[in-house]
Amino acid sequence: MNETLLFIHGIGSFLSWHRYFVWAFEEALRDECDYFEYQPDWNRGKYADALKTPLFDGSEASMPDNEAYASLRQT
Repeated sequence: MNETLLFIHGIGSFLSWHRYFVWAFEEALRDECDYFEYQPDWNRGKYADALKTPLFDGSEASMPDNEAYASLRQT
């Protein structure tokens, strides 16, 4: 699966593949886990500047505090 994920991001059919992947993931959640909600969508207007999102704000839910993301932290 990891090789597929690395490969798929670099090809022209990524968007159609991703749409199918999300659909299949949600179907598996419904069929195997009895989960009938939808996955949240990215609020593009609220988080237009990706570096100012909660992913990098230093909160408990943000990216781990390690060297890979240290330069992106807004602390």
